[in-house]
Amino acid sequence: MRKPLEERFLAKVVKTDGYWIWQGATMSSGYGVLRDSNTKMVGAHRIAYELYKDPPGSLLVLHKCDNKLCVNPAHLFLGNTQDNVDDKVSKNRQAIGKQCNHCDQKGENNHYSKVSNKDVLEIRRLFEEEGYSQAQLMKKFSLKRNHIYAIVRYKIRN
Repeated sequence: MRKPLEERFLAKVVKTDGYWIWQGATMSSGYGVLRDSNTKMVGAHRIAYELYKDPPGSLLVLHKCDNKLCVNPAHLFLGNTQDNVDDKVSKNRQAIGKQCNHCDQKGENNHYSKVSNKDVLEIRRLFEEEGYSQAQLMKKFSLKRNHIYAIVRYKIRN
């Protein structure tokens, strides 16, 4: 017979200095993972939120502390995809291109970055002063629409 979810969850947590650090299996993204009561793999932080707060439903469970392995319910909050993006931007964790999970490099120093800081400034200048459309900027800089949008709207690299 399978142990209750909370018991299995707590067996993989070490509580230190306000953090609850996940010691169990992790996903490739670096977040903890555990099988729920229905044997489905679920993020450990989602399970923590559900066990000690409320079921998150379709919302994302986000980290106030930005520690992917922290499952302390006091460090978790609910939000949608836009809330998650806004949280990343406000904490300067958003880089153009894939976010690096192995280092803290941001902006053009992130090895996944697709555009230099100089190009960011040029994209904004062309958009604001020269009247280039986002489609023209996409073509000129070989970037996707969401990257150009984020640059010209100052969502990244402020």
